[in-house]
Amino acid sequence: VIASGTPFSPIIGAASNARKVTINPGATLTVNNTITISDTLEVNGTLAGTGTVVMNGAFRQLITGTTTPIQFSNLTISNAFDTVSLNTNINVSGTLTLNTGVVFSPSATTVINNAAPAGTLTGTGVIRVTRIAATPDLVSQYRFTTYTLGTLSVEYAGLGNQTINNTVGNYGSLRITGTGTKTLQASTVTVNDLVSLESGTLATGGFNMTVANWQNIGGSMT
Repeated sequence: VIASGTPFSPIIGAASNARKVTINPGATLTVNNTITISDTLEVNGTLAGTGTVVMNGAFRQLITGTTTPIQFSNLTISNAFDTVSLNTNINVSGTLTLNTGVVFSPSATTVINNAAPAGTLTGTGVIRVTRIAATPDLVSQYRFTTYTLGTLSVEYAGLGNQTINNTVGNYGSLRITGTGTKTLQASTVTVNDLVSLESGTLATGGFNMTVANWQNIGGSMT
């Protein structure tokens, strides 16, 4: 816990490990190297620095706090055992990396880089798109300058209608879950590996989808 009123704010200058990290109001934690967290990250004060925060636990993890947005230089999700959830807005100015086996799931109202697109989204794990408010799509919830999705699995998991963007390059794989209708944005959507239609409805809207593999295990297609 980084307590309020701490006279000398801690600086992470070497690779470090922590279980639960809480930054209280008025306190600052500066990360200039790598800190690996195995439990919850709660930011009610200031998270600063040029380093990398790694979420790598053996059970469900949460990024939360009253500070919004929480500022990250780089954020890596490495928890291959359970979901890493996010329930507050964050900014990632560098790279958001999803490693193999992870599932990253923001709440439906959460936006990454809400003020303006920045940084890079990349990796080999799973990102869930949960946004169903105005412009319910990936690029409105994950607002990055660069999308490298060719080895990522993107799950459109919103509990309502969503749009499958075709402006982010190729998808690694694509999962259709949640409820409502998931509609192709326009032109051609290309998926390098598997499209898995698991619930809800996939609507092509008369546009094309290029896929390597396909399975329908519970949804419908129009």
